[in-house]
Amino acid sequence: ERALQSLRSVVRSLGISASRPLALFGRHLEVSFKEALAIFQPFIGATEAQNLLCKGHGGHAALLRRMLAMVSTLCRGAVQSQLMELGAGELVVHAMRTYGCDVGLQRLTLRIIVDVAAHSEKLAHQLWYMGAGALVAVAMKAYANDTKIQEAGRLALAKLLGSSPSKAERLKAVRESEKVAEAVRQIRRPSLEKIQRIPQWPLVLQELGGRPLEQIRGWLRLDFEVEAGADPSTDPSCILVREVIGHCRNISKLSLLGDGGLGLHADEFCAMLAQGCFPKLRDVAPEHCIELGEASCLGLPEDSFFISGENAAVIEMVRMKIMYGTELLPDWSFTTAARVCKALASERHDRHSRTSNLIRARADAGEWDDRWRAEAPFGTSPNDFCADRDKVLAAVSKRAVALRFAAHHLRRDREVILAAVESTANRVEFWDSEAAMWTYFEKHCVDPALASWMRRWCEWRHGKGAADEMAFDEVHAQYVSYPEADRKPDREYEQYPNLGWVFQATLAETEDGEEPEEEDDLEGKKRRRPQTDAIVAEAEDEKKSEEGDDHKGKKRKRPKDTRNDRPC
Repeated sequence: ERALQSLRSVVRSLGISASRPLALFGRHLEVSFKEALAIFQPFIGATEAQNLLCKGHGGHAALLRRMLAMVSTLCRGAVQSQLMELGAGELVVHAMRTYGCDVGLQRLTLRIIVDVAAHSEKLAHQLWYMGAGALVAVAMKAYANDTKIQEAGRLALAKLLGSSPSKAERLKAVRESEKVAEAVRQIRRPSLEKIQRIPQWPLVLQELGGRPLEQIRGWLRLDFEVEAGADPSTDPSCILVREVIGHCRNISKLSLLGDGGLGLHADEFCAMLAQGCFPKLRDVAPEHCIELGEASCLGLPEDSFFISGENAAVIEMVRMKIMYGTELLPDWSFTTAARVCKALASERHDRHSRTSNLIRARADAGEWDDRWRAEAPFGTSPNDFCADRDKVLAAVSKRAVALRFAAHHLRRDREVILAAVESTANRVEFWDSEAAMWTYFEKHCVDPALASWMRRWCEWRHGKGAADEMAFDEVHAQYVSYPEADRKPDREYEQYPNLGWVFQATLAETEDGEEPEEEDDLEGKKRRRPQTDAIVAEAEDEKKSEEGDDHKGKKRKRPKDTRNDRPC
């Protein structure tokens, strides 16, 4: 009973529950290990708990092995149903997914799956639904030469599938899944070719803690001495950056030693940082070992000046530059960049911006002249925003959130909004998800009245519940392409400006009265199929070339109004 209650507390402290998406388990697990260790101290001892806490990802894996060993022991008491209710199934699935490179942990989880699935078919179905079948297939493919894993894997699949009549099809679908193949590739760590030859490889392996590089999150601690060389291709520190750090895209903090300033490995790291390879990174420490502000490849303002200990402010400015672009800013100076960082920090409900704090500290100390005292957030002056429509169109066609720096009257321009929704170079990885980016776009970039009109129409059309689940790009697409806006000119539609304007603008206007191809909509009604501007322009050019007439000065005819002839 004591062990069951401890497991319940651990699962609760780690934020794991059946209602949470499995993708979130890693994030919750990283931030709650202190609580988990405090709970497990009576079982593993206070001294060992503190040692595990100081060992980074390797210590996390060791703690997880202890937790799973407790679950495996409890399975001998025929309490599998209670364990599943407490969240043991989610814990096992999380361990297999997150620590795929830890052979011992994989063997332990396979034994637990066999014990739980053999208890009842109901529990087997629950584990399969959580993704245990796919993870068993991943382990068997990744460790094809491990006899124990192969035996436990075959038994686990047999227990999970049970007597299901479709077990052959389900097993085939799992084994041929692209996600399984990608997970196997990550476990094999194909990028680690030369790093295993350097003397520091055991330290690197301990810090990785059995996790694939793509699964490393939180703080990556590689703060140990590495020999420096003159050739980047053979320099151990450069190999460490290329083969390990370069593939850990989800880290939020990095510890990397250096001699101060920039070295060969720091140059390679800064080149990756400038390309946006670390969208979650916020700081590099110890601060005195690498000074990112000296790197020219980061594209910082020419008048910027960073000293030792200001790596977090440098990363903040680089992130802003990659996410939003600088095309619509009045200038690319340190003052403007710092004011933008301050405004964006206030939007995220952060207490302050690191960059604006640097300006305040230096101005108060008299180190900088009066031109650096402009601390007002970006947007407080009308001259901050870009009013050039062509320039705005070009910027938002790449990054939708660049509209944040456009003049207010352009934030409700229908062509500008359309170009932003159809943008092709958005850096979605810097947000939690694509939906989160469009939520930010709707809240901070688009004119509030326009966004409100679209949302109200979508609620009227689909209901509030369905409308709330739609991202702004989907709401906009339905609003501007609504094909029946011209058929019902009643008061309901007068309150929605430009409803269906894209559909109307892309209708084929033929001179012979030929109707565009029709298709059934979701309600079974016939409607015209929307056509893009490029298709319409191409059709018009072909018609002009065939007739031998350039049509200069001619007014294009509007097709015959056949609204009354169509079904209601």
